[in-house]
Amino acid sequence: DDNAGTWGTISAGVTTNSIFTRYINGNFYISDAAGKLLKSSTGATNSFATVSAAAAGKLINDMANNGSVIMAVGKSAANVPAIYRSTDNGDSFSAVTYPDVFAGDYRAVYFDAVTDAWYLVASNGRLYRSTDNGITWVRAYTVARATVLLNVLRLGDYLYIVENANYVHRSADGEDWTDLGVINLGLGRNKNTSFVASDGSLVSVSGYDFSKTLDFATRQSLYSSSATIGALAKAGDIIIAMPLSPSATAVGLLGFDTPAAGAPYRSTAPDVTKTVRIK
Repeated sequence: DDNAGTWGTISAGVTTNSIFTRYINGNFYISDAAGKLLKSSTGATNSFATVSAAAAGKLINDMANNGSVIMAVGKSAANVPAIYRSTDNGDSFSAVTYPDVFAGDYRAVYFDAVTDAWYLVASNGRLYRSTDNGITWVRAYTVARATVLLNVLRLGDYLYIVENANYVHRSADGEDWTDLGVINLGLGRNKNTSFVASDGSLVSVSGYDFSKTLDFATRQSLYSSSATIGALAKAGDIIIAMPLSPSATAVGLLGFDTPAAGAPYRSTAPDVTKTVRIK
């Protein structure tokens, strides 16, 4: 309630490690390692309800929205991929028929307003596309290698796919894709440790190092922390970086405040390069 200036503990109903936190249409969502998905009450941060129950082997890896339609993806059981769709702003989710039978999971989902389509990447090295707001999906692209696709996002004029081995692919229309080869930037591999900034660049953290790129062709180093960062998020002008270790301190994280050990780092600079050392 105070632009992330102070922090407290809430009882959200998470009983194991959290996978991600998303803020969609005025509500916070938390996914945990037991496959449970929780949603906060509108305007509240201390009241959460379960909107998708836990199950053995279940995992929800990512969420995104197009208006009140929200997609959640992952797996429903061990090595059983799953797509869930909500049309009531996340109050309930229904399973969607997935396009391929394979052993694995879906890693990231993304709605692209430019092409007016949804995109979904999976551990089987395939990209899927939906043009009816997530109801049906078709295979749109398969990479040449046996690899895991980690992320899909737009930067400028292109959509990009990021592979586990740092291969990057791009498309102008979401249908025809070009393999750009190995780009050893280490950016965008984890959706929970990256965000698209107001200048259209991808800001990403890998371990200790924060970097940015506009097109995956070049990388600009921003700064390094003394603690490994496990999650990174941006909301308006607030940037939050969460240490992976609960005992980590903030010494050396330039441009951020210095909270208690294990608490989130916080920056209120819209352009983080203005307040931190450029390497």
